[in-house]
Amino acid sequence: MSAPQGPPALSPKLQKELSKAAEALQSNKLEEAQRHLDAAYRLAPGNPEVNYVRGLLADRKGDLAAAQSSWERTLSLDPKHGLTLQALATIMARKGDFVSAQGYLERALQVEPNSWRAHELLSIVLFRQANFAEAVNQAERSSS
Repeated sequence: MSAPQGPPALSPKLQKELSKAAEALQSNKLEEAQRHLDAAYRLAPGNPEVNYVRGLLADRKGDLAAAQSSWERTLSLDPKHGLTLQALATIMARKGDFVSAQGYLERALQVEPNSWRAHELLSIVLFRQANFAEAVNQAERSSS
């Protein structure tokens, strides 16, 4: 019998650093967020949540390459990290790579079938690919 899968437990110190980083990010205090994330990364470089939040900060700073790198690292650590799948889909859509964006969103919906946001994003991506019937279907699923 194998151990249950799921995100690794966070130490109290790591939780504190991640919480402070998230608060700073929400307040748009990017340098402060960076300090807390650097501390969190030193504590747990292999933690998916740390890498996910690092991607959020890089995205907020406008560094899409760093955001994509952090989020790809997150998925290598936790292939079912739904928010990361949605974040990577958003980057791919911004780049005009709607096929890759669709792939990430389909994976996100396997993890969280009732995610209204993933359905909404998939609707947009499908619309951009001229798959109008399925785009409408996904839009309806996002609002139900």
